[in-house]
Amino acid sequence: MRAIAPFILTVSGGVLYHLAAKAVPPGLNPALILIGAYGASFTICVVLWLLGRPANMMAALSGINHPAIWILGLAAVLIEVGYVLTYRASWSVGVAPVITTSLVTVVLLAAALAFGERPTFSVLAGVALCLAGVALLRN
Repeated sequence: MRAIAPFILTVSGGVLYHLAAKAVPPGLNPALILIGAYGASFTICVVLWLLGRPANMMAALSGINHPAIWILGLAAVLIEVGYVLTYRASWSVGVAPVITTSLVTVVLLAAALAFGERPTFSVLAGVALCLAGVALLRN
């Protein structure tokens, strides 16, 4: 059986994320919202990293200047600004994440092929159901 703890963390974080993104003050600039959010995130991550007692701090820090980490940062900004603007456009917190996640899944299915992953029938059926759900949610 696969570990369930990472999914609990992800779902918990996702719920907190969407509730907070929906509740940010409407007059704040999205970039300023992210500066505040990333400041809080930075502080929490530094504390967690230090609690882990890294053996060689400088060696560990040298590894963070990797292109994938910069792309991850860009992706986080795009996702977060996108959701803040989506909620400001009066999308429902119960609908917007379902639609975006379903559409991301379809795109990632194509990306999975590039990584040599082969989807099973059940995965393809699940994607088809996601798309059917998106169609129902939009109508």
